[in-house]
Amino acid sequence: MLTVGVKGATYKTVQSDGDVPVYKIEGNNVTDSKTVVKNGDQIAVFGEPIKIGDKSYTRINSADSDLYVESKYVDGSFKPADKVAKKVMHNAYIYDKDHKRVGTKTVAAYTNINVLGAVTKLADGTLAYQIDDNQYVLADNIDGTVRTLTHNAYVYKTSTKRADRRVLRKGSKVTTFGSPYTFKNGKAYYRIGGPTKQYVKVANF
Repeated sequence: MLTVGVKGATYKTVQSDGDVPVYKIEGNNVTDSKTVVKNGDQIAVFGEPIKIGDKSYTRINSADSDLYVESKYVDGSFKPADKVAKKVMHNAYIYDKDHKRVGTKTVAAYTNINVLGAVTKLADGTLAYQIDDNQYVLADNIDGTVRTLTHNAYVYKTSTKRADRRVLRKGSKVTTFGSPYTFKNGKAYYRIGGPTKQYVKVANF
């Protein structure tokens, strides 16, 4: 349990882009306490920071507590990223920094979301936008990927109906969003726009 008022404490305001993990430290062993503090919280801190590995930690809660947060969130050195509005163009899973799914929630296509700063890389190099503490949406679902057509291509709204009369010419650059959809005819299509349905066969790239 986190204590709000403690005699002799110094009070600091948490600055972060999301939830800040609270760690339990015994010697040089750092474990997640499964507790968090949030941006804007006023918390009691005690003593000088300690260094373990390449990170600095500050004691919280009481003078003899074994609970700590990373010092950067309470010493003024962390500057929250500017929030930027983006539109998700393809249903998007939420991942952590290691590119592992976070829960089962998805962000629906054509949803406007706020991302924290510029595009970044997950542990495996995949480009992504941060949307919360250790939560990311793949950049391909927002910015898309520019591909070159190797064949002339129609734009479809279903497996049997064209979206319009356009013919996209061989050699044209087209931005696709997210992973392909497989239609009822068994063929794969990339989404190229919206919110009206616009798809191009993967085989045309």
